[in-house]
Amino acid sequence: MKDPRSVLKAMGLRPSKRLGQNFLLDPALASRVAEIIISEGKGRTVLEVGPGLGALTKPLLDAGAKVIGVELDKRLHERLATFKEAGDSRLVLLNRDILDLKPADLPPAESLIVAGNLPYGISSPFLFWFLELFSGKSPGVFLFQKEFASRVAASPGTKDYGRLTIAVSDRFETEISLETGPESFAPRPSVSSELVILRPKSAPPKADSKLLARVTGMAFRARRKTILNNLSGFCGRERASEVLKSLGIDERSRPEEIAPALYVEMALAFSEKKNGDR
Repeated sequence: MKDPRSVLKAMGLRPSKRLGQNFLLDPALASRVAEIIISEGKGRTVLEVGPGLGALTKPLLDAGAKVIGVELDKRLHERLATFKEAGDSRLVLLNRDILDLKPADLPPAESLIVAGNLPYGISSPFLFWFLELFSGKSPGVFLFQKEFASRVAASPGTKDYGRLTIAVSDRFETEISLETGPESFAPRPSVSSELVILRPKSAPPKADSKLLARVTGMAFRARRKTILNNLSGFCGRERASEVLKSLGIDERSRPEEIAPALYVEMALAFSEKKNGDR
């Protein structure tokens, strides 16, 4: 693949800071990531988020994959449309914001693997969008900046552990596959990136995703406060204490000390209480 800098110069374009564009520069890395996507996808169509200049798109197509590319930048969408595969339906292109897509806009989730090189600025809303639409149905393979990848795969008791970790762990097995430096992108970001693989768990999620998000959002609103103090704002101190005791959780625990499975049990307990009040 040509150097993205020379391609952009020839097109008279500059990377968009608003869109957080850092184009994949290393063809060997792109080929390796494409191999992993195809291996994890097992014949599925690749829903590629932000294909940009096509660094991942090209090796995916060369390997025989079908790709649906969702590219918000109209300039890049038009360039991708010149790929020969766009004429034989192996490359379907959507000039859309990925976060605006609904299930009705896409093939069945079970037929897709979602992948892409994600800008840092949309990583969090994108991942929650992905969890909502694809949990238990589709694997994901994403290049995230290292700071964000650490939050996805964090362990309890660490500074990176939080509501994002819990939301992902309830629905997916997480693997950090490889790390690459800033030199792999143009323009160069200030940090390294890591490839995160998300594999759907065989068992369906136990807790409603929106309720789990509300519980964890409240639990982590002040990390230096106890879990009892934080959850009191969610359901009242008495009810929070009742739930924590029923789950064997020390009320003085900090939110980052509590395992993901216990947050799922908390959400279930609050859900049962709500249903019982009807």
